[in-house]
Amino acid sequence: MWRRLFTFCAAVSLLLCAAVCVLWAARLERLRVGNGWLFRGNRCTLSLSSDRVAILGPPPPPSPAPGKSIGEIDAMRASGGTLRYHGTTGAMGFRDWDFFNDAPHAGAESVFDQFASAFHRPLSDASIPVLMAALEDERFFLVAHAMLSETTAGEIASDNPQGEFWHSLVETAKGSGHWKITYDGVGIELVEDRPRRDAGTWCDEIWAVATAPGLTAGRRADVCRRWHERLDVTLWSARYSRVALSALALPTAYLAARGAGRVRRGRRRATGRCVACGYDLRASPDRCPECGAATAKPTLA
Repeated sequence: MWRRLFTFCAAVSLLLCAAVCVLWAARLERLRVGNGWLFRGNRCTLSLSSDRVAILGPPPPPSPAPGKSIGEIDAMRASGGTLRYHGTTGAMGFRDWDFFNDAPHAGAESVFDQFASAFHRPLSDASIPVLMAALEDERFFLVAHAMLSETTAGEIASDNPQGEFWHSLVETAKGSGHWKITYDGVGIELVEDRPRRDAGTWCDEIWAVATAPGLTAGRRADVCRRWHERLDVTLWSARYSRVALSALALPTAYLAARGAGRVRRGRRRATGRCVACGYDLRASPDRCPECGAATAKPTLA
């Protein structure tokens, strides 16, 4: 059994060595293979550059993880993936995502009170690994996409999409309660689900549920890949030559073991010993009394 396992592992290692050599010869520019794979809830990705192969993944959370990030993730999961919008419709005012599904403050007397409580709650970077994994789930894709852009690292990497958010808000028909926006390259539809409030010079204050009805699986995959390119860090990296030599070690050991076995059996056969265990067969030339192996008899011409 162990011999078969050794043979199988050596064959797989030899194929890996051949694959690395092909990539090395091709000298591919930076290329991602698919969207990667999930490992302990985090998405890892294979990256090939002109001289290195690397495994990339989301940045590890601080240790110990801040309680704030745990609360943010719990709120996201409790929402069931619902992303809400809260803002004003005029050229001035505020526009923000509500990740925590908060209801309007009943005691607020003016829109300025709403502004002070709702505008841009910064999210912890410790939430990034879980949010990156949540991107792979269709239910949480939209809220994870928006939350990532609100983290410190995500806001910098996405070049602050609030500007695009601000200028793209358009109502599909006057008074319809349906709005369209573009947020970090994703087309989003807003549907009001609460009564509007007059915000004076800021026009109306609205609350709406965000959806992305036209977002295809391919488009989601593109957005996921873009976030990985922005935020992934190198978990492991090595030159092609080192990987090829490491992969070649097991096949080399296998061939060396096979060669040493042939030499050992030849020497035992020449000195009249059992080729299997090395027992002296001069007193029992037909079968080894130690291991029971039959002795190979010379073939008559």
